[in-house]
Amino acid sequence: MILFVAAVLAAPVLLPPPEVVLTVADGMTMSRPGDDAEGEDPLAPDSGSQSAQDSWSFLMERRRDRRVDLIATDAIIADHSPLIAACAVAAGAPVGAKVTATVTFASPNAVLSVWVQGGGDAALAECIRSTLHKRQVGGLFHTVAYPSGSMPTLNPTWAFTLLGAPTAVPSPVDVEVSLGGVRFGQKGSDIGEHGSPQYAGKLSIYGRTTDDNVRYMGIPCTLGWLADEDDVILGVRLRVTGDSSSLLLRDRLKARFGAGKYETKMKGWYWRGARFVYVLQHVPDSENEELVIFDVEPALRTGAAKFIPGDTPASEVSPTTRLPKILKD
Repeated sequence: MILFVAAVLAAPVLLPPPEVVLTVADGMTMSRPGDDAEGEDPLAPDSGSQSAQDSWSFLMERRRDRRVDLIATDAIIADHSPLIAACAVAAGAPVGAKVTATVTFASPNAVLSVWVQGGGDAALAECIRSTLHKRQVGGLFHTVAYPSGSMPTLNPTWAFTLLGAPTAVPSPVDVEVSLGGVRFGQKGSDIGEHGSPQYAGKLSIYGRTTDDNVRYMGIPCTLGWLADEDDVILGVRLRVTGDSSSLLLRDRLKARFGAGKYETKMKGWYWRGARFVYVLQHVPDSENEELVIFDVEPALRTGAAKFIPGDTPASEVSPTTRLPKILKD
C-alpha cells in the first residue's frame, strides 16, 4: 500500500487550461473559455514503444497547432472589434452591453458563421451578426496534423462587452492588423514558435516552426514575416503553388476587398487601404503566386518596397519591377 501511494503521489499533475481567455480590443472586450490545448502538455511516455512515442508526438503537434489557431481566432475577432463597436453605438447599445455568440471559422475557406445566444443586448447582437456572419476573413490555420488531412472545428464562444465608440473605424483593407495571431507592429522576436530568422539587407524574415502545414483562407501556402532594423513586423509574404490555388487566392481576396485594381506594368493585382496594401503577383519562372501584405509607411521608410501601387504612376514603374524589393528568389 505504501508503494502504491508513493507511485500516485509521484505522478505529474498537469496545469489545466485557463478558465477564461480575455482579449481587450478597440471598443470591445471578448472572453472565451480556455481550451484543453491551452493547458500544460503531457510529458513524453516513459515506454520505449515506438507506437507510444509516435502517438505522443502526433498529439503534441495537434495541441501546438490548435493553440496557434486559437490565438489567430482571438486576433481576427479583435481586429473586427472597431466595426462591431461602431455599429453598436450607432444602433443605441449602451456602454456595458453584453452578448454571447459562437463564431465558427469554416476550414475550407475561412468564412465565418455566427450564432448569437438569446438574452443579450439586441442592438449589439445584431451588429455582431451583421459584421461577422458570412464574412470572408484572412484566416491562417493548420490542417495536416489532423486525421485524413481534415481541419478541426474552430468555433469559440465569446462573451462580448461593449466598451464604447472605437477610436477609429478602419477601411475594409485595413481591418485585419494581424495574420495567424502575429500583429503588424509587434516585435519579430515575440512571434511564438519562430525559428532563426533569415536576413535580407536590413530586414529579417521570420518563419514559424508550426507553419509547415498552414493554409491561408483554406489554400496551402508558405509564408514569412518581414521585420525592420528595430525588429518590428512591417509585412508578410505568402506563396501558393499552381494555377488553381492562384485563381482561388485571387477570388477570395476579391470576396474580402472587392474587385481590386490591376497594375499593367507590375503585372499584378492590388488592394490599397490607408494603412495596408495587398499585392498579388506571379513569381517569374515558377508555378508560384505571391501575395505580399505591407504596412505602407514603414515599408517605404525602410526600403522594403520600392513603390506602393496607387502612389506611383504606371508610366514610372519598370516592366520588370516586383513590389517586394528584398524577395526576388
